[in-house]
Amino acid sequence: QLAELAAAESWTVMSSQGNMHVSWRQRGGRLLWRAVAEGVPAMPAMVAAAVRHTLGQWGEADGVIGQVRVLSEGGGVPWWVNDCGPCFEQVLHATTRHDSGLSKFFQQRDLVFRSVWSITDGTHTCRMRPTIDAAAPEVSGVMRVPLNVDVAVVPDPTEPNGSSMYVLIDPGAANAHFVSYNHRQLITWMRRTHETAAVLQAYAGNATTTGGQAHAEAEANAAEPN
Repeated sequence: QLAELAAAESWTVMSSQGNMHVSWRQRGGRLLWRAVAEGVPAMPAMVAAAVRHTLGQWGEADGVIGQVRVLSEGGGVPWWVNDCGPCFEQVLHATTRHDSGLSKFFQQRDLVFRSVWSITDGTHTCRMRPTIDAAAPEVSGVMRVPLNVDVAVVPDPTEPNGSSMYVLIDPGAANAHFVSYNHRQLITWMRRTHETAAVLQAYAGNATTTGGQAHAEAEANAAEPN
């Protein structure tokens, strides 16, 4: 699957900004989306941590996803570990905004998903899949939708201590039009992750013999980007 994500010729670019771009393709009658950030100036461990931090500290300013709640999380390994699986898990509940222009076109929706990270030969991968949780029951008037997301963070051969991040989104039939309409927002989310990874990398750069502790401190205290 990583080979498919990296094969640019099989994807049609729809939006780009700097080192980030969003593209789409058809597969088996389904519309898939791919978001890529290349040459991120942070190690794969820091980029993976930045994804988790961004989801865990989502806030309320986003124009599409109004809220992300962490229902549970656990695990974690020092930043220098190259093989581990599964080694970090979050269960999250995301809800789209109901007070924006989106409400004119789309019913408010939410999703509950489990995010599980593994590490193989220094490549950090994540699978986000729908789940159920008693802490996030279905609400009348809000459409509960599935969403499948795969993330791969690999060392970047052209950026010392850098990474490239690939995100594959299979929105499913219920979300196909919603994701298509909002695909440019993927750039915004990638940029947030990029900026948070740079903060985490700065913390890690101060580590000497306490690398694992510095990584934990970075995850807990990273400044939220503007």
